[in-house]
This record gives sequence, structure tokens and C-alpha cells, in this order.
Amino acid sequence: MIYAYAYARYSSDNQRAESIESQLTYIYDYADKNNIKIVRTYTDEATSGTHADTRDEFLRMLRDIEHHRDDISAVLIWDITRYARNSEEAISIENRLLAAGIELIATNQPLRTKKADGQIDLDALPFRRMQHVFAESGSFQNSKQTSAHMYSQSLRPGEGGHHPHLAGPAPYGYRIGQRKTYKDHRYLEINEDEAPAVRRMWQWADEGLGYRTIADRLNEMGYRTRRGSLISHTLVYEVLHHAVYGGTYVYGATRYNRITTRVKEANPNATIVEGGVPAIVEKSLYDRVTQKLATRKRAPKEKTNYTYILSGLLKCGECGGTMAGDSTSAKRTPTYRCAGKGCPLGHWRIGKKKIEKLVIDIVWDKFLHGVTPEAVARQIEDLAADEMIDLKKSIRNFENKIAAGERELNGLIDAMADPDMREIMKPRILQKRKELDELQIKLRSQQTELKAAERSIDIASIQDILRKSMAAYADWDEPTLKALAPVFISRVNVWKEKVEIQYTVAGGILVDTSRKTGFIWQSLGDSNPC
Repeated sequence: MIYAYAYARYSSDNQRAESIESQLTYIYDYADKNNIKIVRTYTDEATSGTHADTRDEFLRMLRDIEHHRDDISAVLIWDITRYARNSEEAISIENRLLAAGIELIATNQPLRTKKADGQIDLDALPFRRMQHVFAESGSFQNSKQTSAHMYSQSLRPGEGGHHPHLAGPAPYGYRIGQRKTYKDHRYLEINEDEAPAVRRMWQWADEGLGYRTIADRLNEMGYRTRRGSLISHTLVYEVLHHAVYGGTYVYGATRYNRITTRVKEANPNATIVEGGVPAIVEKSLYDRVTQKLATRKRAPKEKTNYTYILSGLLKCGECGGTMAGDSTSAKRTPTYRCAGKGCPLGHWRIGKKKIEKLVIDIVWDKFLHGVTPEAVARQIEDLAADEMIDLKKSIRNFENKIAAGERELNGLIDAMADPDMREIMKPRILQKRKELDELQIKLRSQQTELKAAERSIDIASIQDILRKSMAAYADWDEPTLKALAPVFISRVNVWKEKVEIQYTVAGGILVDTSRKTGFIWQSLGDSNPC
């Protein structure tokens, strides 16, 4: 009995899910006739075979093979084109499979790369290479034919003089109309649920408002994206730079160079038709805004010398996003602004001075008020010593478990000498090796942590840090406070009405936050966050 994985793929929305079912039917029929048992099935739907890194299930299959998840010796596919369309990549991956003792079998083709005795058939390998090259050549030809057909269709107007929508989802403000028959093309229609937001974007851009301001206004008015999330300045930018909103049909504006650069580039053969789609905004408004955006130059940002003490440490309590330092508000007042996507409070702000003074005062009271650097350093040294004792105990425990596991593994391997026990022992041996690998990883992690702790115990340096911290607090030296903040603080979560501080032990020695982190809750008092 041969154990194997099965893999199936179809490449685009022009094909159907039934293609997967048909491929798997052929694969399972082949397996039944050839005494092969399929233990897992992997399928990629509407995914190109040109590059492996875009196929999630294919990559998952390779990972399972690499980690010996199952004791298999073959991968079954329906046709070599379903496996890969890039000959260089296909040959490289198949070589890896063969090196692992796994044969790639195309069930609709008689060619096999392994002999009956399990040895690699060196005479068959050159023909398999040719199959991969032919598959890639066929992919290129199909791509050329598809592109030529799509471009020809893009030039043919339908009802009302509008041209067909041939690829991708409808732009924001539009929807794809229903087809009368499955052979008909799809056309864009104005989505009156989204179109008012689009018209406001163009009107406000004509008034000179920026992308972020427009997005904030729309969010305040209750407008949302198609998925129900907040409108971002990126969406506003995309809408204001898309010709479709003025009624211009564009197909193939860019093309993907799949051979050399593998990047998108401008396409000189793009189809561009004025009036080819229904316009959401008037042509005069579209032309006016487009001209303004083309000539607009970024105003140089006002140079500021603000130091954001909590940069990288301050997080939004509502969404978990970073609170980033920002001085671009109307009054140029320095604030921290939520940069999280989809935050229920939007891109809300909190005053820089207010939150920094509160947090630093709490840290001062917690660690430094009424103490001497020498006393704190001794306390840290004692805590670090206790931590290292715990680490050494943990390391010895892992070493003992590994030694016991290796003895058990050797016993299982010895049992393989009995032919009747081999099939029983194989999965047990694989499981035991997996357990030992996990223990080795945990052991190395503990050993690394112990070495880091041993290197970190420098009482003179700790005392120096504490003295600098005390001096910086007394003088409110913001650059020094910013540099020292991570020594005491691991994270600060802030809401409009409260703040939570998660702190580490001074000196950066004990950073295992699962055991050594404290929490301090503090009300922010009034409801005005700035």
C-alpha cells in the first residue's frame, strides 16, 4: 500500500469549482486501481499556477511534507499543468520531493519517475522536465489568447454605448449589473447607496480639502465602505484618481511583466473610451478636480521639534492600534493619533502633554519616588537571581524530558526489527520525534534567555540608568525620558476616559511579561482627551 497526498487546482473565475471535483474523481479512481491510499487532499481555487507563493493550499502541502506530518511516498495530481506552470519552479520543487522520497504522479499521463523497486528512474527525468517546459509554454499561449480576446471584447460597446466590465470587483460607487444570459458581459451600474459619498469626495476636493479631512468628514456622516468599515484616506485617493467616475472606460491600463521584472507597468495598448461607462460626477467637476490634483504640490510640513516620549509604547485601548505622534491638527497641537484600521472611535486623538505627564508621573511613583539607585539596583539583582534559578530548573527539566524521550524512541526503533510491528511503530516514531523536536526548541529558548539574563546583570549600569531617569524626570528632559521609557514600560493602553500601564522591571533584566508584568489603572478625569 502506497500512502499519498492529492492536489487539485483551477486557475480563474472563468473555470468552475466542478473542475476540482472532476480532477479529484480522476485522482481517486487512479488511486483505487493502483493500491494507493490518499490521506490528505489539498485544493486551490481560482488561483494561477505561475507562482507557487500565491497558492496557499499548495504551500501548506509542502510544509506538511517538510515536517513529515504523514508517512507518504507520493503526491497525486490530475495533470502536470495543475501542479505548476512555471517550469523552473516546478522542476525545483519536484527535485525537493524526490530528495524526500516522494514521487509526483500525474494520473492522466503514463510517465513515472520512480521504478517499481522505489529507485528514481533517471531515464524518465528528462521527459518529465520536458513536460514542465511544455506546460509553461502552453500557459504563455493561453495568456496571449486570453488577453487578445479580452481586449477585443473591451472594444465592443453594449446597450447604451457602455463597454463591458471584464475584470475585478466594481469600483466604489458602482455595482456590476445582472446578465440576461450567462454568455452576456457584465456592465457597471451606479450604486446609489455609495454614489453620494463619491460625489461628496469630488465636491470637497474641488473646495481644496485633503484626503484625510474628506475621509474624516464622511465617517462622521456615517458613510462606510462596502464591507462596513471606516472610509480611509487611501480610498478617497483612489476614487479621486480613477477615470471611471468621469465616465471614461479604461481596460488594461497596466500589464504584468511575468517574464523579466514581474511587476506592473504602464500598458501602451490600453483601451480608453470617453463615455464608455455611466459617470457619477459631472465632466466639468471631474476635469476641474483632476487638474487641481495634477498641479497640487505637497506643502512643506512645518518643522517641529516635538519628542514623543511614548512613541511605540502607546496603543489605542479600543482597537489595539498604535497611537502615533501627530502635530498636523488644525491648531498644530501635538497629539497622539490612533492609526488603527476600523477603530470604532475613528482616528481619535489625545493630547501629548496630558498623557505623557500622567504616565511618567505614575512610573515615577511606582519605581523611583523616595528610593535610592543603590537600593533599587540591589532589589533588581535579587529578582534577577531568582529568575535565573527558575530558568536553570526549567532547563534541567527539559533536559531530563529529552533524555527520557530519546530512550523511548530507541525502544520504538528496536521494535521495528519485528516485521509485524513496523506499521504500528511508524506513526509512534514520527510522533515521538515531533515531541522531541518541540522540546529541543523550548530548551534552546530557555538557554538563550538564561545567557541574556547573565549578560544583563550589571549593577553599575543599572544604577546609572536610574540616576539618569531621576535627573530626566526632575528636568523633564524629553529625549532622555523617551530613551528610558521602554526600560520601565512595555505598553500603555489608552481610552478616552482611562489608561492602563503595563510595566517591566527597571534595568530591562526581567522582561518575561507573562509573569513579571503589573497593571495600573488610572482615570483620565474629564472627557476631553486633549
